[in-house]
Amino acid sequence: MNLFEAYGEQVGLAVRNAIATERADRLKIQFFHNIAFDFRSCIGPIVGATSLLLADSAEELTAEQRELIEIANRSSKELTRLLNDFMDLVRIEGAPFPDIQPINMWDCIHEVLPQLRHQIDAKHQVVTVDVLPTLNIMADRLRLQQTIVNLLSNAVEYSPNKGAIDIRARTDGKFAIVTIADNGAGIDQAKLTLISELFSAPFRKRIPPQFRGLGLPIANAYIKTMNGQIGVTSEPGKGSTFWFTLPVAEEGSSTDS
Repeated sequence: MNLFEAYGEQVGLAVRNAIATERADRLKIQFFHNIAFDFRSCIGPIVGATSLLLADSAEELTAEQRELIEIANRSSKELTRLLNDFMDLVRIEGAPFPDIQPINMWDCIHEVLPQLRHQIDAKHQVVTVDVLPTLNIMADRLRLQQTIVNLLSNAVEYSPNKGAIDIRARTDGKFAIVTIADNGAGIDQAKLTLISELFSAPFRKRIPPQFRGLGLPIANAYIKTMNGQIGVTSEPGKGSTFWFTLPVAEEGSSTDS
């Protein structure tokens, strides 16, 4: 076998391995999708049935029965949320490179808010947006929207009834800094030293309970693929502020609308 034949054989082997790996990845993602679909199909009726019982049979239930049904309802909803978050992580692993383009930050935030309007109104919370309508950043629209949803839903969940949530953005040189601040219970400095784990190890027991889900790791993964950073500041009794940075788009860049 001469040098060219040997080189050709190595190239062919590399191509076959790449094809096999890609096929295995597709099969793995499809398997996870199928499992998640089956789980959701089982959980959905439980959520519906328990919600109906709580709404239509409240007067006929004893206190103990109502408590048990409420536990089943909450747990089923939590399982559904975890399944959705899990599938987001699977999609991150199997997704192509992000579609980075100029995005108007003000528009993006106001496209997301209606998704959480029901939860916000249910707790009589007030969300204020202090973002210049002219601020354009470089991002993947879908990944940016999901990041905002994850951080904002966390703020809504752990802010009190009639609480206040502030979404702000400013520029610092070549980057925009976006903050989502709530007036919830906050976290102390000792636990803030675990900041890196908040975004990379959602099941570590030392992490505060409200941050053990998958929303923060998903937000972290998305922001990193868009050349940004993410973090949190907090003070007990004064709430938490989650922030992320993304590159500012060049002036004159047309936005994806």
